[in-house]
Amino acid sequence: MYKANDAVIYGFEGVCIITGKTERIIADKTETYYELKPFYSKNAIVFIPVNNEKLLQKIRPVMPSHEAQSLLDSADSLVSEFVYEDNEISRKQMYRDILHSYDCTKLFHLIKMLHYRKNVLGKKPRLCDERALQDAEKAVSEEIAYSLGRPLADIKNIIHQI
Repeated sequence: MYKANDAVIYGFEGVCIITGKTERIIADKTETYYELKPFYSKNAIVFIPVNNEKLLQKIRPVMPSHEAQSLLDSADSLVSEFVYEDNEISRKQMYRDILHSYDCTKLFHLIKMLHYRKNVLGKKPRLCDERALQDAEKAVSEEIAYSLGRPLADIKNIIHQI
């Protein structure tokens, strides 16, 4: 399915490079794992069992550069498809669902909604809003920066200003 040097998104690890497959013995059982190196973490290594469908569903290819550029180009005119939920429990669940989708477009919409609420409406964000915003900005910034081959700091600045 995946091969060495493939660039993928793996959950909240973000952009990872598959370094290959490796055999690991755990509890006297030998299993084959994908070995992933998170691109923006110097010392981390992630092992994913090749036969664990639930974990493999969290892996997807990095978006192509034309999609990343299109998403950035549309940032100013983008209108969030999400409506701020006043009920905190419902809002936290909405954030979890969006963040766990690992869908860059949905994450971008979430960022736009939270920036609008904070910067345009002048509403003080709740702690859960801030955490969701930080996680979404990190995920989107890393994927777009990698996809476009641009410095992460530059993309973070652009996304922080939308």
